[in-house]
Amino acid sequence: MSVFTYNGITLPYAFHTQFRQEAVYDEQGQTDWTGTKFDIVVQAVINSNYLSQIAPEIAGRDTNAAEIMDYIRAKMMRPRRALSIKFNGVELIPRPANVPGTVDIDNGPKPQSCSVTMLATTTFLVTFHVIATYWESNPFNSFPAQNKPGSPVRFNRWSETLDVDNAGFQTRTRDGVYKIRTDMEEGLTAGELIPSMAAVGVPDGFVRESASYVVDPSGTAIRYRVTDREVFKYPPEPAMAARGVYTETCSRGGIIRHGAAHIQLKGKKTTPQQELVHRAVSVVSSKLFMRGAELRGPAPGPYITFIESAVLNVNMYENEVDYSCRVLFNTGDTPIQGVAAFVDTVERTGGSNPEKPPRQTVWTPRSDPPAPGPAPQPRFEVTGTGSVILQAAAYYDPSLKTIRLDPGQNQLVAKGKRLLWVGGAGKNKED
Repeated sequence: MSVFTYNGITLPYAFHTQFRQEAVYDEQGQTDWTGTKFDIVVQAVINSNYLSQIAPEIAGRDTNAAEIMDYIRAKMMRPRRALSIKFNGVELIPRPANVPGTVDIDNGPKPQSCSVTMLATTTFLVTFHVIATYWESNPFNSFPAQNKPGSPVRFNRWSETLDVDNAGFQTRTRDGVYKIRTDMEEGLTAGELIPSMAAVGVPDGFVRESASYVVDPSGTAIRYRVTDREVFKYPPEPAMAARGVYTETCSRGGIIRHGAAHIQLKGKKTTPQQELVHRAVSVVSSKLFMRGAELRGPAPGPYITFIESAVLNVNMYENEVDYSCRVLFNTGDTPIQGVAAFVDTVERTGGSNPEKPPRQTVWTPRSDPPAPGPAPQPRFEVTGTGSVILQAAAYYDPSLKTIRLDPGQNQLVAKGKRLLWVGGAGKNKED
């Protein structure tokens, strides 16, 4: 026989019709043991003459049988109350002694049913079913580091998806779930652990496309999704996103040449908008200078590029700026460069007069003759161009003597080896 107590109600000489213990694994990958579920059904015969031991709060009151049954049922059906089962003085519920409160690790205990049957005027049969989940701190076993006693996290597991477009650019998405214990002394919520549980570094050559977090209705778990996209160029500091285009036009046989640059920048909420304006003007000016927009030219000059227009748009309610500039390039005494330089047929005139500048008479886009046979297909890179290894949440099992967790890649590898990037592919190399 054992002594069963729940929420202040003690059932003496309780008979356990079910005392089932099940290992609870994480819902995401069924990999980590995150606790033990106790599924208990108990029966006991109680007598109102012993209320001082069964329900001390109502002992000595002038109560009838119906009031006693209602009181016991109401007390036994309240969730998240202290549960204790002792057999020969030994506690069978593995609840840590140093953790205050009455809640288990899964927002319980959770009573399932309570039946109180009157056998006689002062005698009742109580059948009670309760489910509770606790973390077992067994000194003879080793567990993942995040599940050691005292840690607020039960598990954190994820999977990754890699999408590769037809140009080899990658988009990596990590979908994961982490769950906290509800019996922790710190009293943290799942949302407070987002920076430590769901933060993922951005690989080189990638930008953070989006990050989303969904709290479980129970308040004990966060489902997160983090998406990183590979880019051709990084946005200029301090912008978080950028779009831009450079346009060059020629007319009158290449004698008149225009250049235009347009850029859109988007910053964080904390980024001063004036810094975005300065960066936008700087990027556009640099691009135009790179294409030949000189501020001065050779003697007898000066040959100054003429700015035809410049437009700045500043969003008043979003941290975005838009800047464009169009210039008339200075040609001076130098050959025409830019779009007009890409020609198939060029006729230069001037004869024996070296002072007469060359002249572009024909301007056609450069093209190649069609190759015989079927057109060649571009090479498609199966894993794209980004240095990203797909991985799931790694865990460590002390029984695997030849396996360790590589700190650089967060992957399980053989001891004495580490995971390196060789030729764009992950390979094991000796340390």
